[in-house]
Amino acid sequence: MRGVLGALSAVLFCSLLLAGCGGGGGGGGFPFNLGGNTPEIKDFAIGGGVTGISPGGQIVLKNNGGDPLTLSADGPFSFKQRIREGANYTVSVSSTLPTQACTVVFASGVATADVASVKVVCGPAQEAVFQPAAAMLTPRVEHTLIALPDGTVLALGGQDLGLKGVTSIERYDPASNLWKSAGTLPFQSLQAAVFLPSSGKVLVVGTGAGSQLYDPATQAFTPSGGFVTLATVRQLILLLDGRVLASDGNLVELYRPDTGVWRASATASMDHQGGAFTLMANGKILVSGGLLGGTIADSEVFDPSTEKWTTVGRLATSRSGHRGVLLSTGKVLAVGGATGTVAHACSCGLRTVAQAELFDPSTNMWSSAGSLLVGRNGFSSTLMPTGRVLVAGGSIQGEIDQSTQGFRRTIPSPLSNVEVYDPLTNMWQSWGTLLAARSGHSASLMSSGKLLLSGGSAANPDNPTNPDPYAWHIEFVTSSEIGW
Repeated sequence: MRGVLGALSAVLFCSLLLAGCGGGGGGGGFPFNLGGNTPEIKDFAIGGGVTGISPGGQIVLKNNGGDPLTLSADGPFSFKQRIREGANYTVSVSSTLPTQACTVVFASGVATADVASVKVVCGPAQEAVFQPAAAMLTPRVEHTLIALPDGTVLALGGQDLGLKGVTSIERYDPASNLWKSAGTLPFQSLQAAVFLPSSGKVLVVGTGAGSQLYDPATQAFTPSGGFVTLATVRQLILLLDGRVLASDGNLVELYRPDTGVWRASATASMDHQGGAFTLMANGKILVSGGLLGGTIADSEVFDPSTEKWTTVGRLATSRSGHRGVLLSTGKVLAVGGATGTVAHACSCGLRTVAQAELFDPSTNMWSSAGSLLVGRNGFSSTLMPTGRVLVAGGSIQGEIDQSTQGFRRTIPSPLSNVEVYDPLTNMWQSWGTLLAARSGHSASLMSSGKLLLSGGSAANPDNPTNPDPYAWHIEFVTSSEIGW
């Protein structure tokens, strides 16, 4: 009997509900919503673009390990399967031809709308090939290379065999494979230089000479303001808003090209002399490491919009003389350099670093980025069109030898090997050999996508009987070479 009454009650309730709702047709609505609104389920497309697929080539992409997508030409792509709102996606390269190597940037994220930002960059899979280029007119080390919009490359400053400043300027033309004279610096020693796209001129800073503008078209110099506080400039960076940041590792000044005026800005919390200054995609400057009696691991971020510094995560390995490279993912790779303690007023206590680290601006923390096959200092690092980072040359710095003769360091050994870092795998691998071992050279990625390396030096031991335990001969590498 209780079961029958329950059934009748359910029928009566349903009848009232239908009546209140107009029987499913028209009519007045029920005075309240029993079930609430059912949330709309959204699905989003995942895609982006691919470049660099060789003629006749083919790659296979996957999203979250499935939904394979075969591509045989450059252009936009989109996976067949859409994913739910709020779900994670990770795009990877499943397979390629043996002659192709591809890197995925902006590969992962959370779907909150249709995604078209994934970029797949492909290139040749073979090792880098280096070919001879014309020798520089003047041997130099630690000089500055600046790629100009017309495809030529300027070489400014550096040091000669006597460790004096080189005043001559040279210009390399890849079409003719020739270096030509391009003027003379108006001061004895160049500290830093940067190209200003707004004017097509180069802002240069010399010792005790303030800043000047160099015009590549006329080879003329124009004075462009003196510094307020800076006596030495070790970093000169073009900011995203067109201003220029100058720093000695601690003090900071900002320059406006439209007014030609320098202005003092906020000072870092510590001196990062010998540290790496890297412009990030968000317009901020990451400063990592340095040398204060010994190498430091501290890192800071400078925001040019607010002119304030923020302390961020520390490097796992303290270092100085390393390179900071902005990756296509927005992260920053810290590679190479030396770590240790300075002894006897020289770098005797430093040894080269193999460990690489990765800075994530979204978390302000560092993580491991594998290790170089050979730790090095005085090398070049270049972000290539494929998204990989190519590290070339440099030198291995020796350990301290504490013998009965006192402190004596081994001679830095120049390197010719080349390594490449792949952000996709977070790994390093050997990538060919330079034609000449070199350290303290400079490298510039030309508009053709090829890499120009010039100058540098190779160090050879002095006579073992030399009474100076820190002396060594320097041989300049006058040749240049081009790799791709």
